[in-house]
Amino acid sequence: MKTLYTIIISLLCLTSFSATRVAVSSDDWSSSSTWEGSSNIPVAGDSVVIPNGITVTVSNTVDFRSGGATKINVLNGGRLKIDNGKRIRLSANSYVNLVSSNAKILHGGGGNNTYIEVDGTKVWTAGSSSGSITGPAIYPAGAMPVLLAAFSAKTVDAGVVAIEWVTAGELNNAYFEVQRSNDMSNFETIEKINGKGTTMNSSTYTAIDYNVPSGNVYYRLVQVDFDGTTTVYDAVAIDSKKESTKWDVYPNPTNGSAFTTIESANTIATISITDLSGKIVSVKSITTFNYNEKVNVLDGNENLKAGFYVVIIESGKTRQNIRLQIL
Repeated sequence: MKTLYTIIISLLCLTSFSATRVAVSSDDWSSSSTWEGSSNIPVAGDSVVIPNGITVTVSNTVDFRSGGATKINVLNGGRLKIDNGKRIRLSANSYVNLVSSNAKILHGGGGNNTYIEVDGTKVWTAGSSSGSITGPAIYPAGAMPVLLAAFSAKTVDAGVVAIEWVTAGELNNAYFEVQRSNDMSNFETIEKINGKGTTMNSSTYTAIDYNVPSGNVYYRLVQVDFDGTTTVYDAVAIDSKKESTKWDVYPNPTNGSAFTTIESANTIATISITDLSGKIVSVKSITTFNYNEKVNVLDGNENLKAGFYVVIIESGKTRQNIRLQIL
């Protein structure tokens, strides 16, 4: 698609030359404490995500005119605050996307001196009054077709790989092609899945490859608009010989239910969910009776607020922590 905002939120193993920077604290853009991880302050070409409950303040002009396209995505409940007289200056093919009616740009006035610029053109200014601008909106208008929030491929059984992706919004999206390659040069389409047309809602897609060749295997998505325009996304790699199935939580991010797959039958496990402070917000015990049994981690009735959590799966002496985002 020509116009997709690509929210890519951390949890993926994508081969890419840009990084995803997720805001985890309401603070200044230039502060490392604002962003998840280390060496984490956004640079030109990154994908920036401001999630629910977070306000990121631009108190000094952000100048990304040199470098790759920067994608700034303000999610539902997120805030991007631009102080009076400050600017966000981005290179060609960049954009700022307000995903929903509760995603906002806050500003303190400044008229035409407070603005967002893409490729030398002002695509948004504060205008004559202070206040806020609410979404859904994208600057420049018509800039993105499909917002790819997550893409992953995972071995779930011998010779079987599950490919999953999440979009945070779609514009004129006809369909996706799931493609596979052994050499990163020659890709073949293994499945075609219809898109949602135009929507600002999150959508989760899954494809299963039952004929995985041995050795290094690469998967990628090709997105096709109704007008035939295509967008090719970066590939993710697995080693079908060496890849061992680990517990995982999917879909991730999620806006409701989430699951994990337990390989072994007759397994007793405890599934706990904590917030980022370590406070337990949900705990349950499960017993599997079948191999590769799908187990419910979230059923949507936990009433958890949007944000980041840690899922802890324990069975015997095995323990695994998995970061989960709830939209």
